[in-house]
Parts: sequence; structure tokens; C-alpha cells
Amino acid sequence: MKTRTIEPEPAISVEYVINELRHRGNSRAAAGMSRFGIHTGAALGFATRKAYEWSERKEEYVKRAGFVLMAEMAVHDKNASDKTFLDFLPTIVREASDERNFVKKAVNWALRQIGKRNANLNTAAIKTCAKIEDAGSRAGKWIAAGALRELTSAPVKKRLASKKSTRPKR
Repeated sequence: MKTRTIEPEPAISVEYVINELRHRGNSRAAAGMSRFGIHTGAALGFATRKAYEWSERKEEYVKRAGFVLMAEMAVHDKNASDKTFLDFLPTIVREASDERNFVKKAVNWALRQIGKRNANLNTAAIKTCAKIEDAGSRAGKWIAAGALRELTSAPVKKRLASKKSTRPKR
């Protein structure tokens, strides 16, 4: 039997990612955003720091990358604590007024994924939706309405309830 060695993917510099995002203002860049975010964060171990840093940037696709990292961490980083995601929520509230399509979709995605992680984060995400809605921006109302619709849906509540009952206590 032949064994196969898997080589680690080379690290992608932050400068490379930002330059790619600046120079590709099209759907290919949007589709590739997740790849940049996931691989950069996973390979270099700085996803949380980059999520905050990129979410504060003005460039549309760079800002989007910050929220993509938050969403991807919520889904894939099983070892991350609730505190990590609770700390993301004020950033989500702060940036929820950005009217740009790709940014508001990414903010909505991050909020929904954080809220679907467990019952505690679901409650916090629902409260965050109320804060976003109270801010009064059109983008914020869209984000809050979409997130609330999913986070309060029967399938999500059922999954969170079953996850809670089957999860061993630590």
C-alpha cells in the first residue's frame, strides 16, 4: 500500500490577501473570500485577531473577510469558547449599518452562525438582533430580520435543544 504525504499549504500573507481583494472587485473575488479567510486564519492561527482587524477596514471585501472569518469560526472551530463569539457581537452591532451588499450579507451570516452554535449564544444573538434593529439603519433592520427569522425558527430551536440534552457536562 502506498502512503501519501500531505504537505501543509504555504502561509498566505495578509498583504497578499488584501491586494487580491482590492484588485478583484468582482464575483470571483467574493467567491474566493472564504478561501482566503479560512486558510489564512487556520494556517497562521490568527483568525480572531484578523476578524477584528478586517471588520474595521473600509474596503468592502476586506471588511467582508472579517465577518466571513467570524462565521467560519462559529461553524468549524469546535474548541473556541463562547466568550470568543460573545466578544464578536459588539463588532457585529457596530458594523451592521454598512449598506454595502457583501458586507451586510457577511454580517448577517456571522450573526446567524454564532447564534446557531449553542443555546447560550442563540440567546445572545437574538438580543444582539434587537440592538441592531434599535439602531434604525436600513441595513441593520435587514440583518436583524433575517437573523431573527432563522435563529427563532423551529428547526434551529429543535437542534439546539437536542444538542443541549446530548452534550456531556464538563
